[in-house]
Formats: sequence, C-alpha cells, structure tokens
Amino acid sequence: MQTELTTRELTINPVLQSLLPPLLPDVFAGLEASIVTHGCLSPIVVWGDTIVDGHWRYAICRQHGLPFAVRRKEFECLADAMLWMYDNQCNQRNVERDQKNRSSADSEGFLSDTLMIAPTIIQTNLGTQVRMTLDEEAIDDYASAMRRGDAFPPILVFYDTGNDVYILVDGFHRYYAHQRAKPGELILVKRQYGNLESARWAAIGANKKNSVRRTNEDKKRAVEWALLHACGVKMSNRQIADHVGVDEITVRRARGRLETTATLSQSPERIGRDGRTIHTGNIGKRAEVPSATPTEKETDLECSLKNLVASVGNDDAEDFFVKAMDIFCRHNKLDQATATGIRQLLACQSNELIT
Repeated sequence: MQTELTTRELTINPVLQSLLPPLLPDVFAGLEASIVTHGCLSPIVVWGDTIVDGHWRYAICRQHGLPFAVRRKEFECLADAMLWMYDNQCNQRNVERDQKNRSSADSEGFLSDTLMIAPTIIQTNLGTQVRMTLDEEAIDDYASAMRRGDAFPPILVFYDTGNDVYILVDGFHRYYAHQRAKPGELILVKRQYGNLESARWAAIGANKKNSVRRTNEDKKRAVEWALLHACGVKMSNRQIADHVGVDEITVRRARGRLETTATLSQSPERIGRDGRTIHTGNIGKRAEVPSATPTEKETDLECSLKNLVASVGNDDAEDFFVKAMDIFCRHNKLDQATATGIRQLLACQSNELIT
C-alpha cells in the first residue's frame, strides 16, 4: 500500500462510518490530545478517496489543521471494504473486549449482535419500508406459523446511538406477524449500529434477499430511493443495480426518468465498483473511429452496420437493435411490419427484465 502525507479533504461514506463503534467522550479526548501533541502517527486508510479506517483521526486532524498520512488500499466492492473494516476494528484497542466477543460480521460486513427487545421500542415509520405495500396474506401465514412454534430469523434493526432509537430495516412482515401472534412478547432482533441514513441505505438493498417476492413497483421504488440517497447519488448504474438486486438497464431507465423530471440532477462524476471516480460525460463514448467506406467485397449494408457498431456505446444494446433494424429496412432487408413487430417484442422483453 502506498503512503502519502497530505492535508486535503477526503470522502466519508456514511455507510462505512456507521460501522464504527462510538467512542466514549474520554477516549476521544485522549486520542485528540495525543494527536495534537505527537501528530497523527497512524495513516488514514482510503479506498480511492473514501476513508475505510481512521475516521476519528481524520476529523481531529481536519479540526486542528494537522497533516496526516494516507495509505491506499484496493477493494473489490463496498461489501469487501466493510468486511475489512470489521476485521481491522476487532484488532484495534478501541473495540472493547466484551463487544468484540459478542459481535459478528454478516454477509454485508456490519458490526452486529443478536438480542431480544420489546417490539414497541422499534421505529417502523422512519422511511425504511421500501415496499409499496405489505402482503397481508404473508403476514397472516407467518403469524400462524409463529403460533405453531416455528422459528424465524431475527429481524434487522439499526441502533442509532446518538438518538437512542431502534430503526426497523428488514423484516417488516415478520415484525407485524409477531405482533399478531405474540402481542406483548419480546422479539428476536439482529442489531447493527448506524444512523437513520445508513439504515435507509441498508433497507434499500435488504428486500432482494427476502422470501416475499417484490413487485415491479417495489423494485422501481427501491432503485429511485437508491439514486436519490446520499450513498447512491454518485454511484454507477451497475453499483446501484448490485445493491438493489435488479438489472443495470432498470437503473439506467430510472435515472433517466428522475433526470427528465428534474427530481435528480445529473452528477458530473460517479464512483465505480472499484472506488475510482468516473466522469459521466465519457460514459458510453468511444474513441473517434473514421467512417467506413465500402470495399469491393463489402456491401453497403455491411458498411452501415460496421459504422453503427463503432458509434454505439456498450450500454446501449436496445438502441443498437433499433438502429440496426432501421438500417435493414433502408436496405430492403426487412419490411416495416416485421420491424414494428420486433420493436414490440423488444419492449416486452425489456419490461420483463425487472420481474
């Protein structure tokens, strides 16, 4: 890992920051006194320009105008960075022994523990229910199974330490089924630490794993929420698709709808899956390729198709097929009725992509 000394501003991802256990006031004061006196001895680890270790040290250095060392580290994706953060935190002294013993890393890499709490202290109306509506039949089925004694996985809640609030993130059907089947009884939860914004981001990607299937409208809503969230506003379409659990073309269309209605302003930059910055003005563009001219063995149709291949971006498959059909029509290789039928078939297939 390369190291550099700097005072420049770094990026803070609220999801990554929410994984950190809160520092007690006296611990933070001791860390601040040490850095002011001796400097920042441990480097800030970054992925691209995003901090993955050293949030507190960075905040103190920025507050006092002190230089700090930056060490770069590469990750495959956001989940990989989260898992590394968990392993790293468990090896640091600021994680108390009892917390380290009872904490575990789930597939997303969050610090978490499992416990029984009263359902009434869990907040369900803070914008973490991504589905358009809940399935009442599924809730009844779950409640019947709970009365029979069937075991269910714990619901996922985020605990916002700053506001002392439990936020329901995943398991709304199980939560309401528990209320019907076992009113007044404690409910099993998996608790993770994070604020409301990190809870909303986790909720956007939670339902892709659930047994109650999402509707097309649920998926569209999740994509739009992800695009408008602080964590997703600079993410690529592929990153958003991976987080929500849909195909990339669904995200691209949702982005287009939001930008057309001015709900979402077009960002000049996005963060790719590797953490690097992508300039959106270059997306879909290719290097200038001279227009092809027919050779003796190449027909006008072949020449037109070659120019089309050189001009259409990798992400514009649907646009490519439409333009290709127009070329075939112009060269009398495809009648208009057949072309219209193919367009309708493509439209049907595109709608099925989000099912």
